Amino acid sequence: MIESAHPYRWDNVVVGGGGWFTYLAPHPSIPDLLWLGSDVAGPWKREPGDTRWHAQAWNHWSPQNASGVLGLALDPRDALTVYVERGDNGGSMGPPTGALKGLYVTRDKHWTLALNKFGTSNVGQSRKWGPSIAVDPNRPDVVYWGTFREGIWRSMDAGETWQQVMAPPALPAGQKPETLDPGVRCLAIAPSSIIEGRSAIVYAGLTCGLPEPDSPRGLYRSTDGGDSFQRVPEFNALPGSPKQIRFMYCGTDGTLFVNHELGLARLDRDGLKDITPPTATYFDEGGMAVNPANPKEVVLLGKTKRRGEGDPCHCAVFRSRDRGETWDSVANDDGQIVAEDLPPWIIDFNMRMKMPASGSFLAFDPFHENRAYLLDAFGVFRIDDIWADKVTLHSMYEGVDDTVTMTLCTPPPSADGKAPPLLTGLADVRGFRHTDIHQPPLHIIEPTVYTEYDWCTAVTGFDYCEGNPSVIMCCKADDRKKQGKVLLSE
Repeated sequence: MIESAHPYRWDNVVVGGGGWFTYLAPHPSIPDLLWLGSDVAGPWKREPGDTRWHAQAWNHWSPQNASGVLGLALDPRDALTVYVERGDNGGSMGPPTGALKGLYVTRDKHWTLALNKFGTSNVGQSRKWGPSIAVDPNRPDVVYWGTFREGIWRSMDAGETWQQVMAPPALPAGQKPETLDPGVRCLAIAPSSIIEGRSAIVYAGLTCGLPEPDSPRGLYRSTDGGDSFQRVPEFNALPGSPKQIRFMYCGTDGTLFVNHELGLARLDRDGLKDITPPTATYFDEGGMAVNPANPKEVVLLGKTKRRGEGDPCHCAVFRSRDRGETWDSVANDDGQIVAEDLPPWIIDFNMRMKMPASGSFLAFDPFHENRAYLLDAFGVFRIDDIWADKVTLHSMYEGVDDTVTMTLCTPPPSADGKAPPLLTGLADVRGFRHTDIHQPPLHIIEPTVYTEYDWCTAVTGFDYCEGNPSVIMCCKADDRKKQGKVLLSE
């Protein structure tokens, strides 16, 4: 780094979203205090009265190893205690020893690695499942963490010490360790149950690649405050025998809702029941929420059209006010879900797809009636009335720039002395031409003629003609088709 008499002040080049957001947590006791994570960055915090997100780990994890937030949980007693699971993308970008993987905790705005011996991954669909961390609402010093290959761990002293309370499945001879992935990605605590001052009933969802018929995947329950867990065999007998538990939430009345790859189930005193909306066709991403102020209210993300029908990013929100007995729905490509306040480049992008693009997370706001939050592949949205006939998504991108930079380029100034643009090559969303680094760009770098999946590629390199810097070439990689392209701009 070049020495300077003046201190450097670093900040983001503004994009406005741009990546897959994985988790949003409204604080259960402090109105309008929000925490956010994504698969490649975070966490961010948004304070009451503020309109911007603020990075909470900029200087703690180096860019090489800040591989995203896979789990996030808040202590209901205060605003400072936060638990975050950070992942590593299978080891290709992280340290060989996995020294920075694991569960972090902060109580004073400084992060401490609480457990670091567990391999995690921010690639694959399971990075969007959860919650993998659960804080006991009756006794917040009790914290559970579901891991990829090491079962469930519990702390009784707010993350100071940990004990394994559920071992991972035994690995059969000849099976690779990754067969145990993604492990326990979902935890839920029934607040209406008490034992020795803490919640008695704890649920866990185990998903793994171990072969049938002896695979241990499924729903597990503890009735002794997390000391032991037993399988709930009724779950595997649901229609279609679901194999992936993606989201789990317990209402304040103790009712458990389980979102899996085939739909939704409800577990209460009457047993386990399939409550999948009858108009749902399939569930690519999943995502569900239960209203903490009214446990009868449930919302679920899914599809109402078959594969190949409707918008390429067709998404529907299913809504129930009677614990999943009856449902209605709104869909983005039927004009029933609209997005406002989008960054300009997403508006341009939105001409070819509707927001939300592959919605994958929902959360109710505990203090604002009817308000919910939705995350997707590009941004963070606030919904002021989730029950409206026409649902409006309000973009909350200020302060959140969530992209993976592949290359940067700044051509020389033009002949008339105008400042050159900054060219950024990014994963997934190709890249941008930034004429103002403090504002979201207007357009994505894009070819003139589109092909299938052409929008889901990366720009990996730029170069310009020294004799005429307005002539620029870029290299574009397409992981889906395992091919590359060279584009010319004149």
